[in-house]
Amino acid sequence: MIALATSVPFYRDLVPGTEGADVNALRAALRALGYTIDAEGAYRGAVIDSLADLQKRNGVNPADGAFRLADFVWIPASGGAPSECEVSVGEQYSQGSPFAVVPGSLRSLQLVPSTSAPVPGPRAARVAGVDVDLPESGVISDPEAVARVASSPEFAEALDSETIAASTELKDARQAVAVPPAAIFGIQDAAACVQDDNGEAHVVSLLSSSLGRTLVTFPEGVDVPRAVRLSDAIDVTTCTP
Repeated sequence: MIALATSVPFYRDLVPGTEGADVNALRAALRALGYTIDAEGAYRGAVIDSLADLQKRNGVNPADGAFRLADFVWIPASGGAPSECEVSVGEQYSQGSPFAVVPGSLRSLQLVPSTSAPVPGPRAARVAGVDVDLPESGVISDPEAVARVASSPEFAEALDSETIAASTELKDARQAVAVPPAAIFGIQDAAACVQDDNGEAHVVSLLSSSLGRTLVTFPEGVDVPRAVRLSDAIDVTTCTP
């Protein structure tokens, strides 16, 4: 069997003409081993010839350039090296049993918000003591950022835990006002209304709600009222910008 390190797992036998990410990953592995082939394309021609040469050099029989899952072991990530190999050369191997152990590597981090609807907007995050930009998806996958997190002492200490504490903050600060939930009406998506003590209704943006208070922001240029009406005291049903 031949072990190949690729970015995409091998999951099927390949026949001439097959295309896909796994074929391109096989091409990349062969190129890394010195074979002169294109980086992308179908499983044919030079790829089959290169694979046949690799099989011949490593004692795989038949060395016909056919890609059969039974003849290959996939190692995740380019450059991955097994830290432990449980099968020796010439030893009988049962398909499906452990073959080798490859140390894991950090590829990405997903931040789980503590609230169901975090305040929208570009955010920064602090993960294991490292400050990084947080994409809107909540998944940190930038290789440089992931590497800085992985190399931090706090991350090493937290490896035995299922989760790692993190904090986030908006890059652009906003002035939020806390009002009782009973002051909110006319909710549409992230917009709602409040009525001040003079009877004027205002459009506000909802940020979050917890512990008996709702955080809202008023439009720029609008004076924030000192008091708002609650529940039965509200005598309007809608508001306009």
